[in-house]
Amino acid sequence: MATHAPAPAPADGQPRPARIVIEGLNKTFQVRGGTVESLQRVDLVIPDGQFCCIVGPSGCGKTTLLRILAGLEEHSGGRLEMLHADPRRPLTSMVFQEQSIFPWMTVQDNVAYGPRMRGLSDRESRELVDYYIEKVGLTQFR
Repeated sequence: MATHAPAPAPADGQPRPARIVIEGLNKTFQVRGGTVESLQRVDLVIPDGQFCCIVGPSGCGKTTLLRILAGLEEHSGGRLEMLHADPRRPLTSMVFQEQSIFPWMTVQDNVAYGPRMRGLSDRESRELVDYYIEKVGLTQFR
């Protein structure tokens, strides 16, 4: 599904560490009447500083892979490692194709959902939420 090229080495010539490593990743879903294999043996290495695009036809598993990377789905098999250099900053972000907010929750609660699911303390979550709400100009909708 994905291919990659090595990221350019920094000025010191040392190789960049892998930011994301995916080896033999699988995802299956139980459906009425059987099992659907959404991802099968996906391998991908994305070095620090590299930009990566995932493209493919509808139904090939792009969204499933992104949901796994975002922590919204669990993979069924294989290995996934993501380097998290600064725990004060979000590890991942994702823009959904369709409406993805919880309309019954406030802006602040919607923004806090990710940090809460990552297990941040209330204080850490509040600081992070306040920072990002202000950064994107949604303070008046808090």
